[in-house]
Amino acid sequence: MIMVGLALGCADSGPISEKDNRVLRQQIVEHLELDSWRECIQPEFHILSNAPRSEVLRAARRLGRFIDAAKQISNITRFEPALPMQILLFRARGQFHMFPVRDAAGYAIPGPRGIVLASELESRDTAMGVLYHEYTHYLFNNGTTHYYPLWYSEGVAEMFRTIVVRDDVATVGALPEDRRGSLMQPEPTPLNLLLDATNYSQLEDVHRFYADSWLLVHYLHASRGAEMPGQLTQYLEALARAVPPIDAWQDAFGMTLDELEVALEKHRLRMLAPITGFMDVVVPHVGREIRIRPLSAQGMAVTLGEHALRVGQIRSAGLLLREAALLDPGDPLPGLGLAAVAMREKRWPTAEALALEAVRALPGESLAHERLGDVYYTQMKSLLESGQEDGSHAGGGEAAIDRLRQRARAAYERSTAVGPDIWSTWYSLGLTYIEAGEEVATGMDALVRALDLAPHEPGPRLALARMHLRRGDGEQARQLLKVVLQLAHADSHREDAEELLGEIDGAAGSGTEASP
Repeated sequence: MIMVGLALGCADSGPISEKDNRVLRQQIVEHLELDSWRECIQPEFHILSNAPRSEVLRAARRLGRFIDAAKQISNITRFEPALPMQILLFRARGQFHMFPVRDAAGYAIPGPRGIVLASELESRDTAMGVLYHEYTHYLFNNGTTHYYPLWYSEGVAEMFRTIVVRDDVATVGALPEDRRGSLMQPEPTPLNLLLDATNYSQLEDVHRFYADSWLLVHYLHASRGAEMPGQLTQYLEALARAVPPIDAWQDAFGMTLDELEVALEKHRLRMLAPITGFMDVVVPHVGREIRIRPLSAQGMAVTLGEHALRVGQIRSAGLLLREAALLDPGDPLPGLGLAAVAMREKRWPTAEALALEAVRALPGESLAHERLGDVYYTQMKSLLESGQEDGSHAGGGEAAIDRLRQRARAAYERSTAVGPDIWSTWYSLGLTYIEAGEEVATGMDALVRALDLAPHEPGPRLALARMHLRRGDGEQARQLLKVVLQLAHADSHREDAEELLGEIDGAAGSGTEASP
């Protein structure tokens, strides 16, 4: 079965015959064991897995007790899901690696309709640590009013990763053994980079960054006592006002970087000693109803096909979704996914036909309308970026661009009417106005709505900054862009923000207004 994974791993790299498609589709069905999946339902999360029933139940109960422990030891205020949490637990490591995200042992992918956490159960204890780590990230973004910087988010996730709950007691604070080697090395992550980093691409040694983030979080929780929550809140609020991270740190915690360096070195040496840093917390049992139900092969083909789309495995997504369509020709959901596949492959007539069919079949489903809007909007952007406005679409030229924009806008408006709490649709709707320079107030209202629903997303903030620049309000744009630099974990967002800030500074120096 290794060859299946290899075939899928290179499947997006070139054309493939229909015969080979059929062979690959059959291999997927066998390798992913689509008819062996079940769903384990708890109030906080749903687990979808093809592992044995006993293994799935054990994972669900351990994750439930982890949540009980997190309630006792953290300042997280909301544990009820603001967005659904769906956990994909693959029985085998090879199955999980068919949906890669870098070389991660597990990952969580947030979306406007929920979060998908993916890992594998073949290595049981490692898998549970991955679940705890990623679930901690989910809790941080589960309706919180704060943005947590990268070092704190990763440091707490690493500290929670080693939580062990036995009976009514949780043991917290153990050094993750796979970080011990990094902490034993003499060169730590520079403190200015540790506090300032927003993106892993900024780091020369990601493993050391994880270890040093754990060390800093552990030090604060071990040394600050009752002061810690208030100081942390002050620090986070300063970051939200775009105060530089170093200044925010010194003001909130009352330490210079030199003082922190000395304190962290002492704490590092203590943590490397045998069996230190443990803390025991009483964790009462919380009664949870756990239900398990079998899942159909067709339903899992749709679920895994959509997941393949999220991680950029377009051909794998197409194979899974076509399998789903064959298993149940009357279900419109595979067609909705296949519309996204066709859109990614720039097969516009097919994408439009599939999306329209899904809208007709699912008129009350906001995702169907949003996907139709995405087909039109993506096609419009493709024509603009490739300089093929002339003759690339029926009608050609500006008329074709405007027609696509109007159709995208109508689809997004319908999506917001059906599902008014989905930030991504409001964002896309706003872009159809902003990028055309039309009805600025209407576009800004849509972007503000998107930002209200997803305050940690940099996209709406970037678009609003561009709009303020267009209106001549460089200072308002500057404040938005400074926060983007704090929030952005993607290089593209940071680069966009830095480019716009450069335009503002250049305009200020020349006495003219920037006009992006």
